[in-house]
Amino acid sequence: IVFTMRVALACTRAAPESRPMMRSVAQELSATTQDCLSQPFGMITVSKLTGFKK
Repeated sequence: IVFTMRVALACTRAAPESRPMMRSVAQELSATTQDCLSQPFGMITVSKLTGFKK
């Protein structure tokens, strides 16, 4: 859920050049494993979710 939200928020950035390319989004979504949460789910904020890298 956290990863999906991070990607979704990155795709809605106001400046098109700061949005991830669809190829990288597809690759990330199709990856077999994702990083574990670095903190408890309840401690994750929207500002922390906006850190998706292109």
